Amino acid sequence: DADRLLYRAKMRFASDEREEATTDLESYLASNKSHAEASVLLAKVRRSEGDLKGAWTALQRVSAGDMVDENEIVSAVNGLILENRPDDAFALANNAVSERPDESAAYIALADIFLANELYDKANTALLRAAQIQQNPDANLLRRARVALAQGDRYGALAKIRKLIQLYPTEGTFLWFYA
Repeated sequence: DADRLLYRAKMRFASDEREEATTDLESYLASNKSHAEASVLLAKVRRSEGDLKGAWTALQRVSAGDMVDENEIVSAVNGLILENRPDDAFALANNAVSERPDESAAYIALADIFLANELYDKANTALLRAAQIQQNPDANLLRRARVALAQGDRYGALAKIRKLIQLYPTEGTFLWFYA
């Protein structure tokens, strides 16, 4: 059943049957060209196989707002940053904020491109806006610590990490970063 291809592809990807998942997704997208969830999943499958060009091709069908909805925007923006495509990353993050101004992930993606371009005040502003949207003053503390550290504010970074350790005492990443 063609309607079950997306579900089957999810199960196959989870079972590490990437080739079969790709076949199912391509068949599904042949008849549902604008389906964001399937396109994002196809991009994840291709990325997991090391096919970055194929992953970007799959994401071309998806708007920035749809990437926010599918929890892909931060990964996409950071992928563009890692590929040394800051202009594309900035455009994608800006589009995400324009299309989904009430979603914190859009601002987190924008903060990441600001951080990569050493625009620390703008990164902080974007992260604080994301925290405001999440209605959580402790949101994104690790990212905020990274920005503080990049600004040379070692004590500010340590204070944010201490707060994370208080909130999540068994999380090893925070202890490692603090050390």
